[in-house]
Amino acid sequence: MGEALETLSEEGFQFFGKVTASVTHEIKNALAVIRENAGLMEDLISMGERKGGLDPARIQALAGKIGKQAMKADGIVQNMNRFAHSMDEPVAELDLGDTLRLLAALSGRIAAMHGVVFETRVPDAPVRLKTNPFFMETLLWGCLEFAMVAAGPEKRLALVLEEVETGARIRVTGVRVAEEVEGPEFPPERHNDLHRVLGAEVRLAPSRDEIIIELPKVACL
Repeated sequence: MGEALETLSEEGFQFFGKVTASVTHEIKNALAVIRENAGLMEDLISMGERKGGLDPARIQALAGKIGKQAMKADGIVQNMNRFAHSMDEPVAELDLGDTLRLLAALSGRIAAMHGVVFETRVPDAPVRLKTNPFFMETLLWGCLEFAMVAAGPEKRLALVLEEVETGARIRVTGVRVAEEVEGPEFPPERHNDLHRVLGAEVRLAPSRDEIIIELPKVACL
């Protein structure tokens, strides 16, 4: 059990580190735009004072850009806050649709680096599971990382959530992994303990260009 916990901790720390690095980079980008536009606004005000008049339209345009970036940064911070709180409880009931939307949002910058666009398709009614939220996010992140690398030429990946009798099924569509072509191992062997703890089954369906994730209603924690 000690070795299993060590593996789970290592995967979790790597996941947390990647997400934190990506999110903080996005925040830095938003702040850089805010600083740039604030500087331009100061220059315009200074010029206006020297020349005896301001250009309201340009000031208003810069203020709009600053406000837009501030709202963007606020949304990023809110997502990061939700992500951080996923470690509050070892076992909790979660809405899997919300979890998928959160991960898609958190992976936005990394997806853009791969030229990939995510689309989430979830049922109107919540699909709830009793599980470890952070381990669940770690498992799903591993699948999304693989999918971003293995995305097909259209570079569009759909996260499709379905409620089934035993719990839930997630299909990540739009991957291109032929059975006869060698590539990165998926799912990786190091995720075996994670799958066992969550009671998850993860497999590739090359004939359908999908990753399929089967999850129980209650994880065997």
